[in-house]
Amino acid sequence: MRTHSPPSRSHDHDDASQGSAVTALISLVSATWSSDEKVLANAAAALSILTRDEHSRAPVVLAGAVKPLVEVLIQSAAMEDRTLGYATAALRNMARDSDSRPQIVRQGAIRPLVALCRGGGDSAVRGNAAEALVNLALHDGSRRTLLNEGAVGPLVQLCCVSKEAGVLIAAATALSRMCAFEGTKLAPLAGPQGLQGLKRVQTVLGQGIPSYLRQSLSDAIVTLTPRLWERNIIRRTFLGVQGCRPGAAMNMNRGVPNDWDLVGGFFTNFFSQVMEDEHAAFQATLRKDFVLEQLSAFFDGPEADTYLLFWSGRGKRDTGDWWLANMQSISYHELVKVWRDSAAVARNSYSILILIMDSCFSGGWVSKAAEAQDQDIVIQASCSKTQTSKDGVFTQSWLDLQTGKKTRAQCLQDLATKGMEPLVYTPWDGEMSISCASQSFRMTLIHA
Repeated sequence: MRTHSPPSRSHDHDDASQGSAVTALISLVSATWSSDEKVLANAAAALSILTRDEHSRAPVVLAGAVKPLVEVLIQSAAMEDRTLGYATAALRNMARDSDSRPQIVRQGAIRPLVALCRGGGDSAVRGNAAEALVNLALHDGSRRTLLNEGAVGPLVQLCCVSKEAGVLIAAATALSRMCAFEGTKLAPLAGPQGLQGLKRVQTVLGQGIPSYLRQSLSDAIVTLTPRLWERNIIRRTFLGVQGCRPGAAMNMNRGVPNDWDLVGGFFTNFFSQVMEDEHAAFQATLRKDFVLEQLSAFFDGPEADTYLLFWSGRGKRDTGDWWLANMQSISYHELVKVWRDSAAVARNSYSILILIMDSCFSGGWVSKAAEAQDQDIVIQASCSKTQTSKDGVFTQSWLDLQTGKKTRAQCLQDLATKGMEPLVYTPWDGEMSISCASQSFRMTLIHA
């Protein structure tokens, strides 16, 4: 990383003379930032040199150096990189003094530093700005301000694209420190790119990662790695086909409209923030091409990280595939292909599809997902791959579990009396609940 190194000067002054010199330099920065950039740059360079000495940092801050330097950063578009390099270096050095950090924050340094990290100046300027944020992140109050002032995005961007080792180290250190103390708030701000950026730093630097950063970087990666059962935004839809089993009368299956009403009422009464998608549909005449189009539109719609699909209808013996009108059907692999080809997956590699299936032989899809070890699919099946699903039984029982009307054991007992053994597939072990804090949503899977 390029650095701006001003000519070395002697620091052999007594306190009084140094104080006078600091005051004079601050006056030069204040008076010349709009008129004589050469004088301004030299004054900022001198301040950056003075603040290399840990004993000089607090006096320089107390003398009022922060505010004029912040003004220089605010006017960065009109400044040369040389001037910005000295100004950011001085602020970086001053931010190393723990007692000075609150005042630096109060003087408004964070926002222009964040702006420079976002793309102002050359690599030396961005590196100095990132290092200043690193130092400020050590202060409890500053970390919260860093989050509020939008520091996370630019730091993530530096981790994702910078080729400068010093910049990568500074940005990753700032994020790691914020993550250690503000992990739950940082994660949604950093998003998937935050995790990708920190992993890139780990890969690019390799053995060149400083010892002080190695463990905290690994910890931050663990913190930002989402637990798949903890989601951020859920969208839902419902598809159902009445009386589509070969030989069944088209108006005989009254379970589907009842399931539609039950599911809709459940979300309206308990989780109204999880809105139903406009492509929800149930009728006896749903054809394969229409259903595939509806699924594709659902997956390609407004962005989320969780897509909750309720299916109510009939399943094919041995496979659990969905029976549609005119003896057409949709297989597990056909559905997965539509999912994997969708914008939902392209936009977010941590997106998952949750299938709640109230249909005969639905356990067959649990077996298929397990065989493929699919990492982006969750399946709640109403019965095993050899059992039929009785109309109006599973959906009601499953919703009773969600609302607390019945315990898991009671629900399993009710289903067992109907010859139904619900099965579940998840790409993780153990956890049977899926939650979304932003939408106050939580659901429990039920497995025999």
